[in-house]
Amino acid sequence: EGEEEHKLKDPRGIATNSSGQFIVGHINVLKMFGSSGQFIKDISIPNDDVETKLYIIDVATDNKDYIYVLVGYEKEPGSGGFVVYEFSNTADLHHKFAVGKDWYRLTVNNSKVLLLSWSRVAVYETDGRFVRLFGEGKLPGVRDITAVSDGRVMVVGWNSSCVHIFSEDGDYLNSFELQGHYINPSIAFHQASEHVVIAGTEESRTGSDLLRVEIFTKDGEFVRSTQIPEVGSYHMYANGMTVTKDGRIAVLLRDDLGFNYKSKVLVI
Repeated sequence: EGEEEHKLKDPRGIATNSSGQFIVGHINVLKMFGSSGQFIKDISIPNDDVETKLYIIDVATDNKDYIYVLVGYEKEPGSGGFVVYEFSNTADLHHKFAVGKDWYRLTVNNSKVLLLSWSRVAVYETDGRFVRLFGEGKLPGVRDITAVSDGRVMVVGWNSSCVHIFSEDGDYLNSFELQGHYINPSIAFHQASEHVVIAGTEESRTGSDLLRVEIFTKDGEFVRSTQIPEVGSYHMYANGMTVTKDGRIAVLLRDDLGFNYKSKVLVI
């Protein structure tokens, strides 16, 4: 909520910091909001070439409140790539590094940047050095990724009722079943409780979307689930969930009605 120029039209990625503030990717800038949703400031993504189009794909933060942004770039149709930008906790740019193509999600843990594509995960040091690639041949089409406090990595599929677990070294460990089946689920890890949070929309018998949040331990044991029927025609459509330090869950939603869709952040 707020002044018209600060409303979210096409948000891509949401993260939070230790102060409970929200950082949302919005076209080619980051928008920072306070814990109650008030606009604080814009953070620009530096662009050295005015002819190159930049577009934010996803956002993540680490335990030092550094901000990592996955950015796509295109100078001519069909050509371009992806870059990760690292900003300090005061929003100063530290550095950036190229990461190839076709990544659409990222998370950060233990001084590593993890990138997700349709069927694989790439691991980089925060200084840009490539570490490893894993998951090829073992993952179906996957939707979102999170890193757990002990270094394990969890991914959830696009059309899925299952979460897959990998070791820090990329070895496949096991999986656990969700209570529901979701088309576009998101997954996040809450450090304080060491709980894994999954949110997704599922179609109800009335035809409207219902948002469900499921919570598990980091070992995959079911804790609880909550259904949020008030979302109406809003649904999860893209990169879209974070959990604050005090346990609030913020979900990106979009009302996909024609070309004049509206987006919002729902905080639970």
